[in-house]
Amino acid sequence: MEKTLEREKVLFIGGRRGLGSEVLKQWQGRFPQHQLAASSRQNFSATGVETFICDLAGTTDIEKLQGFIQAWKPQRVFIFSGGGPYGTFTSKAWKDHQWALQVSFLGPAQVIHGALQISELSQIVAVGSAIAEDKADPNAASYSAAKHALKGLISTLHSEFPARDIRLFSPGYMATDMLPVPQRANKAVAAPEKVAEAFIEWALNKEASWHGFYQPD
Repeated sequence: MEKTLEREKVLFIGGRRGLGSEVLKQWQGRFPQHQLAASSRQNFSATGVETFICDLAGTTDIEKLQGFIQAWKPQRVFIFSGGGPYGTFTSKAWKDHQWALQVSFLGPAQVIHGALQISELSQIVAVGSAIAEDKADPNAASYSAAKHALKGLISTLHSEFPARDIRLFSPGYMATDMLPVPQRANKAVAAPEKVAEAFIEWALNKEASWHGFYQPD
């Protein structure tokens, strides 16, 4: 399978930390012939990867990202961005909830809208949450709302564009620095390396379901 993936261009949105960073590293190891680009809210570098700053909370940055996608024409786009305040809904300022909705849903939705305009795109994968997208997630109201919305968007696009490979990957808790402290004692926390391996195998499997899950043992 891997020998057939010659000289693909793959874009990682949110490739500096967490699952995005691990998938980027493993993908590069498996496909050194690919051209890779990765974005983050902060400046970073990765050997052999074109990196740039893109904050999905900012309109200007999203417009620049859209322009990059139109010019670079990737075959695959992986969207790992997301986040939100941890605490009860009213204990957090509204601007914090707005930020969560923007970076976890509205920004990714805008990126997907633009990416689907290019004919070269063969696959787009957004990352949801097995914890937050289907049920209540106390102390993460805006993040949960965004992930519910993202699942609704991807499931609808999968139906609207049956010829396009549009997917959602939903992991459970992962042992990264982005996991809220109260959840780090949870026994069902996966190593991001294992989740990344599962993500890549699922993304490469043309027969796999459009909605992939990973829950730790």
